[in-house]
Amino acid sequence: MPSSKEWSACFSRLETIIKRPLITAEKANLQGYIELLLKWNRSYNLIGPSTVATVLERHVIDSAPLLPLISSGKKVADIGSGAGFPGLILAILSQPHTQINLVESSGKKVRFLQHAINHLDLQDRCRVFQERAEQHVLQFSGNYSYVVSRAVGTLSLLAKLSHGMLQPGGCCLALKGERSDAEVAEFLSGSFRSFFENPEIIDIELITGATVISLKKVSRET
Repeated sequence: MPSSKEWSACFSRLETIIKRPLITAEKANLQGYIELLLKWNRSYNLIGPSTVATVLERHVIDSAPLLPLISSGKKVADIGSGAGFPGLILAILSQPHTQINLVESSGKKVRFLQHAINHLDLQDRCRVFQERAEQHVLQFSGNYSYVVSRAVGTLSLLAKLSHGMLQPGGCCLALKGERSDAEVAEFLSGSFRSFFENPEIIDIELITGATVISLKKVSRET
C-alpha cells in the first residue's frame, strides 16, 4: 500500500493538475479506491504487476489531466475502463452533477468497478456497463458530451468507437504518450476524419511525455 508520504505527494500533484484543493471526502475516496484495487488485484489481476508499486503515479495521477477539460454537469463515457482509469478517478473528483459511465467488457473488472462504486457511494454520478463500445452505442447514440479513454488502441480506433456516442460538438479525449504526432497523422488519413474537427494535442507539462488528444465532433445543421 502507498505510504502516507506517497499519498501526500500524490494529493499535492493532483491539486496542481486540477487547479483546486482536494476536499477531505475526495482524499478518502481516492485512498479507499486504491486500497480496494490492490486488495482485489491479488486475486483478479486488475492491473499489471509492474505498476502495483507505482499505482499512484501510473494510474491516479495519469488520469487527472482530463478533469480540467470536462465541463461540469455533462455526461461522460469512459470506454475500455478496465479497473477504472480514468473513469473512476474522474467520478471521484468531478462535480456532483457530472455523470460518468464506465464501459467495460471484462466480467471480473465490471464486478470490481460495481463494488468500488457502491463502496465509495458514487451511485449518483457513476454507472458501469458490461459491454463493448460497439454495443453501448446502440443504446446511447448521441448521448454524451465527452468520450474518454486511456486503454483503447489508436486514435483512429477511438474515433471510430466514439463518434456515434457523441453529441454534435462533443469531444473525444484520449490520454496518450509521446507517439501523439504519429497517431494524429494516421487519423487524418483515415475514414473517420470527416466526423471531427482538426485534432488538438494538449501537452501535460506536469507529467513527462503525457499528452491528451482532443477530437471535437463536427456540428451539422439539421
